[in-house]
Amino acid sequence: MAQTAFSDKLPAAKKQTSLVRKLSSVNRITVFFTAIVSGVALAVFFYSILTAQHEQATRASVSGYRILLDDFGLRAEGAAVSIAGRPDVVQAALNRNHQYAYKILSELTKQMRVDFIVLTDTSGNIISRGHSERYGDNIINQRAVKEAVRGRATYSYEKGVLVRFAIRAGCPVYDSERRIIGAVVSGFNVSSADFLQKARATFGCDVMLYDGTEAVSSTIADEAGDMLAPPIGDDCIEAVFSRGEMYAEMDRIGKDQYYVVYWPVFDTAGKPAGMWALASNFSSSRAELIRTIGLRMLEIIAAVIILLVILVSIIANRIFGLFMRPLQRVSQAFTALSQGNANLSVQLDVPSNDEIGTLVSGFNKFIRKLYAIVKDVKESKATLVTAGEDMTGRADDTSSSITEIIANIENIHAQMDEQESSVEQTVGSVNEIASNIDSLERMIQNQSSSMTEASAAIEEMIVSIASVNQSVDKMVDSFSLLREKAQDGFIKQTDVNTRIGQIETQSNMLQGANTIIADIATRTNLLAMNASIEAAHAGKAGKGFAVVADEIRKLSKSSAAQSKRIGEELSNVQQAISSVVGASAELSSVFKSVSDELNVTNQFVLYIKQAMQEQNEGSKQIDASLRIVNGNTTSVQNASREMAAGNKSILAEISKLQNNAAGMKAGMDEMAMGARQINETGAALESISTQVKEAIQKIESQIDQFEL
Repeated sequence: MAQTAFSDKLPAAKKQTSLVRKLSSVNRITVFFTAIVSGVALAVFFYSILTAQHEQATRASVSGYRILLDDFGLRAEGAAVSIAGRPDVVQAALNRNHQYAYKILSELTKQMRVDFIVLTDTSGNIISRGHSERYGDNIINQRAVKEAVRGRATYSYEKGVLVRFAIRAGCPVYDSERRIIGAVVSGFNVSSADFLQKARATFGCDVMLYDGTEAVSSTIADEAGDMLAPPIGDDCIEAVFSRGEMYAEMDRIGKDQYYVVYWPVFDTAGKPAGMWALASNFSSSRAELIRTIGLRMLEIIAAVIILLVILVSIIANRIFGLFMRPLQRVSQAFTALSQGNANLSVQLDVPSNDEIGTLVSGFNKFIRKLYAIVKDVKESKATLVTAGEDMTGRADDTSSSITEIIANIENIHAQMDEQESSVEQTVGSVNEIASNIDSLERMIQNQSSSMTEASAAIEEMIVSIASVNQSVDKMVDSFSLLREKAQDGFIKQTDVNTRIGQIETQSNMLQGANTIIADIATRTNLLAMNASIEAAHAGKAGKGFAVVADEIRKLSKSSAAQSKRIGEELSNVQQAISSVVGASAELSSVFKSVSDELNVTNQFVLYIKQAMQEQNEGSKQIDASLRIVNGNTTSVQNASREMAAGNKSILAEISKLQNNAAGMKAGMDEMAMGARQINETGAALESISTQVKEAIQKIESQIDQFEL
């Protein structure tokens, strides 16, 4: 084997890099990371300031908004008190005239600059609204109305008929005797988009209103214009709805980060029914801060970098003067020793009594020690060469025998590994099949239970449908009978109308006859008077005629009186007949309307009957299908149980096979371990012999290079 020189063992010469340059690179890296750390620290500092200012500003806006809401409540209460005292409103409450009240209230709504004004009676029934023509609703359950009709003016947050949330103020309306005759309610619709947008413009924060945990209004919208609001977490629900407290958190709404403050809206019972939320856009504020202070931060970081460069340059020059020159002399001495034909008699002068001097002194001691070692090695070189050659021959024989044994053991071990892998895969597959069978059995049991319940429900539904069909059949019969009766009543009423018309005509004829009788009685009376006069002229000869004339005159007076009385009775009869004629006509119209409605209702009942019959047929088909599916489910369940039993038997046999394979593998592992140890020993011996031989050769070649 060729000998290797001492210098060949040294690493190949590379382009030398000055230590000063390395230190300068380290300094530049230090300056760079210092600048980064400084920038990050400044950013964290400004970010913490921004967060604190942002939270403080948002909470201040919340306080201002709550004051604004209280001010709106006082404004609503003042408007209600002012309106309730107006004479025209009092008159509208007394008259309960909707049109008159609407005209007054609609004008007052504009004048008072409120969203709504409502006038009610003492029972809470709405007489009129100023913002809508709808009336008649009962709102006595609203606290403002309830307190007002009791004589107390107040305001509160409440839900309404036409608005989701409102500030309502109520005031009683008194008459001239100070009796309560109604109530005036005025207020503001705080859930309207216009109200929230005005609040947003005033405080610079987005506003949201929740009914419970559902957002009903928000000033935040996405690109499509749809309302956006943050979801409500459990902590917020606990704080606002359970404890009635304010809650704040940083949350993401859409694409931006917001600082959101929630506080409760209390109902008439004093319990939280909803909540307000003010959200301040933290993302936009952060972007504005970055634009404002970004240039300033760059200026500060640049100044810090310049100062660090100057300081590091001064320190580097000082280090070079104190340490680098002595180190350069030591480096030159080591370079000389690394050359071929190294001279071990070289010694360096100790420059100082510091660490550098200690380094030089140690170098001199190392050279002297190396001198003694090289001298002893040269003397023992021949003995080492003979021993190394003998060791190499014996190591080669041992290595070949051990290699053949290990190859056989590894072949058997590989086969055992393949068998064990196959068994494990089989166990995994069988376990997975068992798990799937168990899951299938549970699902089949659940399906069987569900199918049984569904079948029972369908049967109950079929019974119910049959009962409904019977009821519908009875309704059809009843409606048919009722329609026939209505038609019969209409025909009879028409006949009655005709007979009443005939009676009216005959009564008119009787009135005419009575008039003729009255006229005859009048003429008879005149003739009787003339006869009496003529009898008086005749003297005794006309006395008998005078008696007859007198009787005729009495008879004519009696006839006239009876005729007058009959005329009056006939007039009353005619009026009664006229009333009966009108009522009969209305009754005929009613009979016709009833008959028409009965026809329509009968058609609906027939449609219902047809639909119930179709549903009955569909339910029977579903029940039959469910019975078939239930039978199939039972068969599948039995098969699944048989599969599970067979699977358990397979698992037991595989477990026995695994135990046997594990025992065989353990024995082979022990044999392999022993063989490996023997092989490692042989390989180590061979390697050692080779290394010894190479080392002897290297020592021989290198030792020869040193000059003693």
